[in-house]
Amino acid sequence: MSLQAKIFERSTNLGVSNDCLSVLAGVPASRLSMAARGIRDLDNESAIILNRIVGEMEALANSVAPVPINWRDVAAIKNALESRRTQ
Repeated sequence: MSLQAKIFERSTNLGVSNDCLSVLAGVPASRLSMAARGIRDLDNESAIILNRIVGEMEALANSVAPVPINWRDVAAIKNALESRRTQ
């Protein structure tokens, strides 16, 4: 399985939208949409950034499990991830 496929599988398992990923990773939503639909692969830099972000989101979810996270609150998620990076 490609890194791109793993990224989308992991984000789907978390229940994270491409729009949320786009904001958190700074990758254009249209670019993510094309990659998710198999139209155009992600460039290596975007894939590496997305892989890191999804990993951080998985760690955040595991740290509060079984409490669910509202991934639609992108500002709160961004703040939480930034706080975890500085700890």
